[in-house]
Amino acid sequence: MTVNNHDSTFKQLMSHREFRDGFIQAYLPKELLSKLDWSSIDLHKMGGAFIEVNSNKEFESDVIYLANMDDEENMLWFHFEHQSTADETMTLRVLGYQVAELLNYKKQFPSKKLPAIVTIIYHQGERKWPYSLDIRDLFTNPEMAMKYFGNPLLVDLPTLPDEELLKHSEIGPVELMLKHVRLKDFDKKFRMQVSGLRKVSYNFKQIILRYSLDFIDMTDGEYIKIIGECLPDDVELAMSLSERLLQQGEQRGEQKGRMNAEFDIAKSMFAKGFDEKTIKELLVNLPKEVLSKLKKETKH
Repeated sequence: MTVNNHDSTFKQLMSHREFRDGFIQAYLPKELLSKLDWSSIDLHKMGGAFIEVNSNKEFESDVIYLANMDDEENMLWFHFEHQSTADETMTLRVLGYQVAELLNYKKQFPSKKLPAIVTIIYHQGERKWPYSLDIRDLFTNPEMAMKYFGNPLLVDLPTLPDEELLKHSEIGPVELMLKHVRLKDFDKKFRMQVSGLRKVSYNFKQIILRYSLDFIDMTDGEYIKIIGECLPDDVELAMSLSERLLQQGEQRGEQKGRMNAEFDIAKSMFAKGFDEKTIKELLVNLPKEVLSKLKKETKH
């Protein structure tokens, strides 16, 4: 019998209420059994594929039931995994299943709190399961690992004072620009922040200043003038940014030229009776609003 047949048989058995209830009665911890509302148990998923982020491989959880504990607000997922062979990474795989399910649940019910998940691994192998299911045993430094596992550190840039950021050695001035680039007063502080980049490495300057191009509201000439005055030792950088602005200007000009040409074509097509949907499919550069307005004008 193949591994898939073992799994398939287990799923078939779990699809019957009598086997499911007997399984839960036999293996669920007593502290949960005493609070379980048996009438609320409902099949949530019989198998379900997920994509593992790093390897891009598909993996599948086995059987999941959703039930109420004490009251309707306190929910619990029973997650049963059938294993024909032992797997040292099983604990990590289970975490992957649990996180995927919880993310899906949160997308469906964004205003609700997450239900708890209890996973039971049902091992039907030829030999005893040889691996620990304590995730700490997978780490070289369990104490350190558990301190930060599932507890990400947050760097909330908008709340950090500018003075604090500037204490971060060479990256401080770069962080300062990353913080203010999203704010409304960015243009007013731009000169001062560029001046703060003088001691920053050339590569950092190049990256952050190119990034700022998408947020600054001033003419190309004004922008380059500020760079030249605030970073007098970085002539190459100013020239590089000038070329970038020139290319963007040319691209904007080309785009505008294409839009003008398509505008004339659309006007002619409306006059000849073409419908808006067909014109939009053929003329991809014209915004929908422009087409709708042109359609009304052409009718008049």
